Amino acid sequence: MVNASAPAVAQRKPRRRRTVKPGSTDHRSAAEIVYRLLTYPELDYPDFATTARPPERLQPDKENSLEFIHNLIHNWTGCKYNGHMADVPVAGFDPIFWLHYCNVDRLLAIWQELNPNKWWTKVPRDQQDAAALPEYITPDTPLRPFHMDRSGTTWTSNVARQFMHLGYTYPELQPWSPEYKHNREKYIKNIRSIINEKYGINRKHPKRLATSQWGEGIESNDTISVRYSKFGLGGHPFNISIHLAPGDLTLADPERDHVADVYNFSSPSTVNGQQVCGKLCQVGGCESSLEEEDVEPLLKRLYWRITKYGVQVPRSEMEKIKIDVQVSRSHVKHYEDSEMTSRFRHFRFMPSPSGGPSGALDPVLEVEPTAA
Repeated sequence: MVNASAPAVAQRKPRRRRTVKPGSTDHRSAAEIVYRLLTYPELDYPDFATTARPPERLQPDKENSLEFIHNLIHNWTGCKYNGHMADVPVAGFDPIFWLHYCNVDRLLAIWQELNPNKWWTKVPRDQQDAAALPEYITPDTPLRPFHMDRSGTTWTSNVARQFMHLGYTYPELQPWSPEYKHNREKYIKNIRSIINEKYGINRKHPKRLATSQWGEGIESNDTISVRYSKFGLGGHPFNISIHLAPGDLTLADPERDHVADVYNFSSPSTVNGQQVCGKLCQVGGCESSLEEEDVEPLLKRLYWRITKYGVQVPRSEMEKIKIDVQVSRSHVKHYEDSEMTSRFRHFRFMPSPSGGPSGALDPVLEVEPTAA
């Protein structure tokens, strides 16, 4: 079983419940996910790159990943399985696929420039062995079927690691520019300034720099991490939608209560016997604060639903995915200096929701899912 983890983050004082939906011009939630990915201090390469989380890496400061962001874009642009981008075998037929992967590579390149010494060594292969990989893979494992030349030399992760050696870069990543004069410290500060400007949505708010009970420019942040078995439904793709019920005993309404999505973007390794190639969302209603004493009762109103190929999954199937919702809190310090990214620290787990596949939703608010 491959365990995966993906974050949805609660902001300290939300005005209204929001989520990023296909066609929406509100990009703030997605930008904040990227910001945290590029600024969380303790991520090593495996944590940064993939949603896979073995038990020893289930830590609150290691819940974000590039794969999580990658999967969400496939889900959003694929209109939650109504379009090519949400379906692994045909996603590449959508022109936006290529733009998406250019940006994934760009985010990886930025992170590598900030963390040049972080890499990986050996990991167990994916549960779905579509490429007949060895039990463990390393940076020197051939990346079949991608060849470097006409003689059939196969690319490896180590060979492809240094993107500039491949003859390209991105506008933010030009260390030879005269403005840096071969000064790496100045180069890195400029990258951080660009990250702040493009993705640091929360740090731009004047109130973020005000003095709070934790100190000047420091506020609390709450993250809801959704852990699940990636191949729990036989490798078929599914979407986990997170909802927050009202606090007035109103019946749950998944469309109204929706606050976040987690998409696994997978595909069965075999179909009909044939082998195939294998949001940072703001959570909260109209509460005036998300102080800890307010957050814990709020979490009891969380619930979730799962859809596969656009159809809601019945409870018996939901159990196979082994969903576990964990909630953590951290403190973040914002700086007026544009060359200093926000500092996230003091991560710790909070009492988490429970109650099986329906989440911690009060039985009074329970609504039976539609049978698949």
